[in-house]
Amino acid sequence: MKVISIQPIVVEVNNLYLWILLLRLINMKALQLLCLSFVLFLVSASSLNAQFIVSDTASALTLVNTLVGNGVTISNATLYCPTISKGTFERSTTLTISKGIVLTSGNVVSAPGIYSGIDTAAEGFASIDPDGDPFSTLYDAQLDSLVYPNNTYNACALEFDFIPIDSFFSFKYVFASEEYPEYACTPFNDVFAFFINGPGYAGNTNLALVPGTSIPVTINSINENNPMVDTFPNLNDTSYCRAMGPGSPFNIYYRDNSSGLELVYDGLTTVLTASGKVSPCRTYHMKIAIADVGDEGYDSGVFLEENSFSSGASMSSHANRDTASVYLSEGCEDGRFVIRTPSIRSSSQTFSLSYGGNAISGVDYTPLPISITIPAYRDTASISLHVLSDIIFEPHDTIKLYVINPCTFLPYDSAILIIRDLIPDTNNYAICTGRSLFLGGALRTGVGAWRDTLNNVLGCDSFFVSKINAVAPFFTTSFTSSICTGDSILFNGLWRKIPALYRDTLLTSAGCDSFVNMTLSNISLTGDSLNISICSGDSFNFNGRIIRTAGIYRDTLASHSGCDSVVTLQVANYTFYATSVRLRFCANDLFVIGGHVIDSSGTYYDTLSTVHGCDSVVTFNISVSPISTSFQNLTICPSDSVLLAGAYRSLPGVYYDTLVSYRSCDSIRRTNLSIYTVRYDSSDYNICAGDSLLINGIYQNS
Repeated sequence: MKVISIQPIVVEVNNLYLWILLLRLINMKALQLLCLSFVLFLVSASSLNAQFIVSDTASALTLVNTLVGNGVTISNATLYCPTISKGTFERSTTLTISKGIVLTSGNVVSAPGIYSGIDTAAEGFASIDPDGDPFSTLYDAQLDSLVYPNNTYNACALEFDFIPIDSFFSFKYVFASEEYPEYACTPFNDVFAFFINGPGYAGNTNLALVPGTSIPVTINSINENNPMVDTFPNLNDTSYCRAMGPGSPFNIYYRDNSSGLELVYDGLTTVLTASGKVSPCRTYHMKIAIADVGDEGYDSGVFLEENSFSSGASMSSHANRDTASVYLSEGCEDGRFVIRTPSIRSSSQTFSLSYGGNAISGVDYTPLPISITIPAYRDTASISLHVLSDIIFEPHDTIKLYVINPCTFLPYDSAILIIRDLIPDTNNYAICTGRSLFLGGALRTGVGAWRDTLNNVLGCDSFFVSKINAVAPFFTTSFTSSICTGDSILFNGLWRKIPALYRDTLLTSAGCDSFVNMTLSNISLTGDSLNISICSGDSFNFNGRIIRTAGIYRDTLASHSGCDSVVTLQVANYTFYATSVRLRFCANDLFVIGGHVIDSSGTYYDTLSTVHGCDSVVTFNISVSPISTSFQNLTICPSDSVLLAGAYRSLPGVYYDTLVSYRSCDSIRRTNLSIYTVRYDSSDYNICAGDSLLINGIYQNS
């Protein structure tokens, strides 16, 4: 109950309605503040019931399609409602209606910390103006007529046309409100209605009535009185409830939800049924509407069960023994089709039928009627289905019964029964040649099938089939096995090593004897010898063993037959050779060592191969003698000559002679040859008589 303590108000108000309105306004504001302080609590409480799912996104057509079930054709779906005030719900436990649609005078979906929708625990407070206008024009004139002289606010209405196939239709609903319980029997009498208009109805007729009365379902017609009457006696007058009609308020249809964890409203009705008589195949108009009364506070909602808006009969089926099953047994388990109407009539009702499925009438089951009649003052009738036995093992047969729509002459509801063959138990055998099995009351020695008929737990025939699929012959298998000398092989439980013929007797998969013959032979050990030579410092990998020195080595390998093979390896080791050579050559000579041209002094190495293929290193110490060059100037007299450059030269010039030095290298001598100039001169000498003068080597005296 959403009431908080307030200080007494010292004001003289004689009008009861004004008292209630004043307290309501104070409580509304105080409760809104109080609810904001409980936001975390509300979110926590709501999380305990997370399986209750609501949505406000459905269109008018979606809402109507969710509501209607069998036997009704709908059209022209229209909404006159704020977007946030209509929607769908599912997985409800509080409502006793698990799934359906909802219309409210407030919000469907909660906005935590701002306002409560229907999906908040009862500690929440659903009181909001959906259009945001405190002087809302969202009223409904038809609802106003039900609560006159009060006015409606925050109205929400869903309208549509429908064509029923029967003379009766009905649907289920629950009315819930935040007005409960503290504003029961007050002017704030939130209201809803199901208005129908069409053939047989004068104007709009409200079908939302307290069962067995003509009293509309409202806050004041269904409640457990106002709990505030003792605290505020001036605020409650049961005359508001009594004024609804004889017997009001009807507390047998009321449920308290003040401690509920799933639904925000503090009170709600039990599941009620709205129904009406109609003319089959005629068009009617339905209006479902709800609104606040007296002011815009304290919201209400009406919840309508999914697919409950229906007309005509519905079909079901079951097996005779197991009413939860639709499976029948051929020649044993029969079944039943059941047709049910939503209400008991004072006159009988006949429905046309048709059949489908792969079962054949007269072959798989006895023929069925083409119509069924529900007697007066009954709401069900049934058709028995007797299954025939054809002793043929085959896939399941199905038979489907359809109820025919008298308006369209098409099926609109159906039920199915499935006929299963009694599948026999089967044992399969194979026997050996010359043996037999006792099957079907006799000894059998060949291929075939035999059937025995027994009674199962249902008292029906049960077939037990035994088959001999094969007569297995004797098998003899021979093979040859070779082992190495000294080895053995396990055969017939013993280790065999001596070459011979051995025999063993085994059982086949069919349990017959199978003979195995083995011819055993020995494979002798083999051997081989290898001789290799290695150079000093080299190595040889002998089956993973590195050999570096001369000697005899042995290894045991597996031959191609898998037996041991001994390999003997004899290794020879040849010494490494090193030689030094001194060479001298002239500067203009060339010398090749190891493929390289040598033209300067130094030490050079060349690696050669000995006759055994080992390395032999030769060290060359090279000395290069330079070319010797000399110069000379030579002058000769005219008509003289000199031997230069291999010839006698008498002309001036430069001549080169290549000589051999003391190191046998070339020695180049350059000679600049010149010729003396002949000079002629005369001298006069006077000598004494008897003297002489040496001229040109001769003493002259004259």
